[in-house]
Amino acid sequence: MKKISFDFNNIDLENFIEYLSTFITEKRLERIKEVAAKRTRHFAVVLENIYQGHNASAVLRTCDCFGVQNIFVVENINNFSPNEEIALGAEKWLSINHFDDENAIEKCYAELRKNNYLIAATTPHGNSISINDIDVSKPLALVFGTEKEGLSHKAIKEADFTVQLPMYGFTESFNISVSAALFMQKIIDLSEKQSINRFINAEEQKKLIAQWILNTVSDPKGIMKNYLKNIND
Repeated sequence: MKKISFDFNNIDLENFIEYLSTFITEKRLERIKEVAAKRTRHFAVVLENIYQGHNASAVLRTCDCFGVQNIFVVENINNFSPNEEIALGAEKWLSINHFDDENAIEKCYAELRKNNYLIAATTPHGNSISINDIDVSKPLALVFGTEKEGLSHKAIKEADFTVQLPMYGFTESFNISVSAALFMQKIIDLSEKQSINRFINAEEQKKLIAQWILNTVSDPKGIMKNYLKNIND
């Protein structure tokens, strides 16, 4: 089912969620509320020109599992094509932002900075700091590159800093899906150790709850249209 994004401005979200709850089971609604309460936009993931569907899918699935809501996809060279069998529908629950023109990385970084993210390019090369020394007190976006070449020169140069995982073997890097999982596990652990509140606020939770319910029902546009008609009559 294709995800449709809705504008919830000027809508009483509590009333709207109550209306939407009639279209799903009470158990489903409680599960959606439970997951929304653990969502974070304090951390974000950027994927630059990932071309293997199973890797794209595995990263999305990992982001959902860790509660990382915001994904930024740069695809000015390679199309981002998740494999649904691997992603298991994870893309339905995530906010995925696409950048696909020749200035994609600049536009992506500009959007991140507009939302107060520090940008950390992940690379095992150069003078990268260790993930163990990273500052997670401020909003942080982790940038991951292609399967073979890694991040582009521009993605590294325009980032605020570079960061790496500890490596002890002959192979110089992890598979991207493994790398993303390890990085996310580490920054989540650090945020909990430092008692940083990484979770979205109550109003953002309501927007996600409404969006997620609409993502799971048939004819979401019709449901939205009927609701707006009823409150305007």
